[in-house]
Amino acid sequence: MLRTLIYIMTFYFIYRFIFHFLFPIANATKDLQEKVNAIKAEQNRMNQANAQSNEAPGKAKRTKIAKGDYVDFIEVK
Repeated sequence: MLRTLIYIMTFYFIYRFIFHFLFPIANATKDLQEKVNAIKAEQNRMNQANAQSNEAPGKAKRTKIAKGDYVDFIEVK
């Protein structure tokens, strides 16, 4: 009788451990991984859209400042 009670209690605690601890952790990990993948995909889409909009049809020409020229700087407060 005592052995049967110990077996029942052992199986009950194993059941509670699996279904109340391990499965929720596995589900939370799966959900978190899906959210991370969605964020990465959104960032990739934004980076591609940003790269396409930043491409200019021609190369922008830079004006070279001759050595010794004065460059006026504005003080930012």
